[in-house]
Amino acid sequence: KEDQERYFDLMLSEIERIEAILQEFLSIAKTDEINTEKKNIYQIFKNVVSLMNTKAIMTNIQVELFTDDKDIIIECSENQLKQVFINILQNSIEAMPNGGEISIHIKEINDDGVIIHVIDEGIGIPEERIKRLGEPFYSTKEKGTGIGLMLSYKIIESHQGTISIMSKVGVGTTVTIYLPKVLSKQSLSNCDDKCIPIRTSSNS
Repeated sequence: KEDQERYFDLMLSEIERIEAILQEFLSIAKTDEINTEKKNIYQIFKNVVSLMNTKAIMTNIQVELFTDDKDIIIECSENQLKQVFINILQNSIEAMPNGGEISIHIKEINDDGVIIHVIDEGIGIPEERIKRLGEPFYSTKEKGTGIGLMLSYKIIESHQGTISIMSKVGVGTTVTIYLPKVLSKQSLSNCDDKCIPIRTSSNS
């Protein structure tokens, strides 16, 4: 009877895991349905930092937000960008078991766009792994699905932006995101060669 209960619990946990994966795939599908508004990118990130700060403090991590201009307005889906920023901060926090600092730098690039650097002092990602980041079901975490990062890439792509990851084992990881201030009129759900590609790279 104990064995049956154990197997039953295992089946339930696996069903819940499959359901979570399906929900993540549905989220990816919904990135094609992008509804944009003019939003303050600094304020979006500030709200995400406030949301994640409790978890950061519990693991002895300090999150710092820097910008020369707190009024940078871009055309975006606020909820989708929040998903990306939460995912990136979550990954940084989990990569820093011994605490440290995460610094976020938001900078206006000419009048066309904004560039965001998220720099952590985590364990870093080996070069052979960094090339596969963003693939479905590939994760640096033991129980990760890799879908969270894949979703982040898809969202940035739908915003006609780029995301690149540079990492050094034992030093930390830098995630760099570029977002245009205004989206072009091309169909966002049918990105072709004109869309800016997503890049990942290692810093050896």
